[in-house]
Amino acid sequence: MTESDKWFAAKVMQRRKGRGMSCEDLADLLGMSRVNIFHIENGKQKIFLWQAVRLAKILNINLNKIPIGEAEAEVEE
Repeated sequence: MTESDKWFAAKVMQRRKGRGMSCEDLADLLGMSRVNIFHIENGKQKIFLWQAVRLAKILNINLNKIPIGEAEAEVEE
């Protein structure tokens, strides 16, 4: 799991709990299962970009704040 994955997973859990939402509440909003949310928050499941964007929108997470390390920032041309 990369640093950005860990950051995002922690933010999802923090914001969900801060809003008094259960994993099931959030899963219902996303059309996912409760287990999927649990796995995302614990770094056991990678997510698609659209899922990250929807999670960020629902939980008010600024995706511009995701820390990206040098290894993650390298792009092959």
